[in-house]
Amino acid sequence: MQANTLPSQSVTVIFQGGINVHQLGQGGDDGSDFMANVAKTRAALPHATIVLSTWDTLALPTEFDSADKLGIDQLILNPDPGGLPNIKFGYDAPNNVNRQIISTQAGLSQVSTEYALKLRTDSYLLNDNLLQFYRYYTQQVTLHSQTHLSSKTKGTDYSPIVVPSFFTIDPSMFEHMAFHISDWAQFGKTERLQAFWSAPLMTRDNATYFESHAQDVDAKFADNTFRTRLAVEQHIASHYANQIGYAATPSYYNELNEQILDAHKAFLASEVIVLDMTDYGLRLPKYEWTLTDAFMAMNCISHDDWYQLFYQYWYPNQVDETRLAHADERAVMKSIAAAEFYQTSPVDQQQIFSRLYP
Repeated sequence: MQANTLPSQSVTVIFQGGINVHQLGQGGDDGSDFMANVAKTRAALPHATIVLSTWDTLALPTEFDSADKLGIDQLILNPDPGGLPNIKFGYDAPNNVNRQIISTQAGLSQVSTEYALKLRTDSYLLNDNLLQFYRYYTQQVTLHSQTHLSSKTKGTDYSPIVVPSFFTIDPSMFEHMAFHISDWAQFGKTERLQAFWSAPLMTRDNATYFESHAQDVDAKFADNTFRTRLAVEQHIASHYANQIGYAATPSYYNELNEQILDAHKAFLASEVIVLDMTDYGLRLPKYEWTLTDAFMAMNCISHDDWYQLFYQYWYPNQVDETRLAHADERAVMKSIAAAEFYQTSPVDQQQIFSRLYP
C-alpha cells in the first residue's frame, strides 16, 4: 500500500460514552484511564481536535471537571436517556443503544473538520494507519472512475466509513445478522458519519420485540435468545443504508434472504472499508480476546474478506493478488467452519453465542 496520509488537523476525534472517574490520571494501557487513552490517541493524531461526549450525570472530580483538565478540546455533557432491557434474555446489563446514539450525534454536531473519528472511551489509537488506508482506497476508486466511466462509477462520490473487522459480522456464517457494522470505531467524512448516526432512538417495543413475537424457526442456527428486534449495530446501520438507497435490509435481526445478502455485500463494498485491528491501529483492551478467538475470526468480515468484495465491485486498476488469495483461502475455511457448526447441537450453539453479547 502506497498512499499519502490525511493530515491529522483535518480530523476531529469524538470519544463517546461514560468514563471511570476513579481511574482518571492513573495511567496504564488497559483502557480504564480515559486520560491515558486520550494521550495515546493524541500521539497518533497530534493535530486532531479531541472531544468527549458523555453524560451530565457524570460526577467528575474537581481536578478533572473541564475539557482542559481532561486533556481534550471540548467536553459535551448530554442528558442520559437511560438504558433499555438487555438485547438478550438472561442478562441484566442494559442495552445502551440510545445512550450511544444521543452522545454520538451530539459529538458529531460540533465537528467543524472535514473528517471525524468516533471512538469508545475505553479504546485508543496506536498510529494513523487508518488515515493511510482511507486515502489509498479512495484514490483507487477515483483512479478507476477516471479510466472506466461506467454507469456504476461515473460521477461516483466515494466516501466510505472505515470500521474494524470486529464486530462487523459475516451474515453467511454463524450469526445471520446482515448490516451488523462495527460501532467500536468509525472514521470518514463528517457529513457521512452524521448521516450514519442519524438513526432514531430505539423504541421500547423494538427493544423487547421478542418478548411478544416468536423467533424465526427457519433461522439456520439456534441463536434464539435475542430480545431486541435488531441488534444495536443493525438498528444504526440499516437506517443509514435505507437513507442512501438500500431497500433490502433486515426487519428483524436474523432475517436473511438473497436480496438482503446481496444488498449487504454491495453496502460493504461501496460504503464501508473494513480493516483488521492492527491495520486500523485500534486497541480496545476489553475485547482483546477476539484477536485470538477462532470462532470470531470466522464470524466477522476480515480486511481480506472485504477486499474481495471491494475488488469485485470496483475492479480497481491496482490489484492486491495476495489479499485476493487470502480471501479465497478464508472462504474455504469459512465454508468448512459453518458446516461443522451446523452439526453441533442447538445447546452448544447457544452456549457459544451467549458469550458474545453479555
